[in-house]
Amino acid sequence: MTAPHAFPACHTPLHSLADVTEGRRPEVMLKQSVIDSMIPPLRDLYALWQALGWDQGLPLVADVLRVDLARWRPNAVIIERRDGTYWYRWYGPALRAAFKTDLTGLALDSIPESTLPAGQRQLIEYEFATATERRSPVWRSYKAQFGGEDQVWQRLVLPAAPAEGEPVSLILIVAAKVETPPVTVKRIPTFS
Repeated sequence: MTAPHAFPACHTPLHSLADVTEGRRPEVMLKQSVIDSMIPPLRDLYALWQALGWDQGLPLVADVLRVDLARWRPNAVIIERRDGTYWYRWYGPALRAAFKTDLTGLALDSIPESTLPAGQRQLIEYEFATATERRSPVWRSYKAQFGGEDQVWQRLVLPAAPAEGEPVSLILIVAAKVETPPVTVKRIPTFS
């Protein structure tokens, strides 16, 4: 049995991505129009994920866990895939506050419908299957109501494998609210 992944503090900081990326290039990429639609923190994380990728397109789990992910930690989820089951190994504090639940330690298929409605579960299962079976990143932007307020969120799902050619065993997800600046209304002068 593999040890569960926890969200790491940066145990071995990388001074440069060249430490783990020399001779590697990602194969699976999102379209540029999708990347351009991402909020800056997700775009930066996607660029990091690409830089960590090897010739087959996926970064190694060890490389993902050794880079400094502190910037994304509050909004991050780490999923471990073990024996065909998706386990929540880390559920960030900003997500716990926004969704009023902590999924850490739970298997996706054990989360009650009162916490994760069937339609939402199907969408998440699709994202996880795309990440693991297609070995591909997934991005989406969505609108939801939190505390009676409509909010727009973006979510980036990034797979990693333990070694080149092995099945995906870890999924790094970052979901963040899109902060929109307040709209200021300028008064247009009227002429009489």
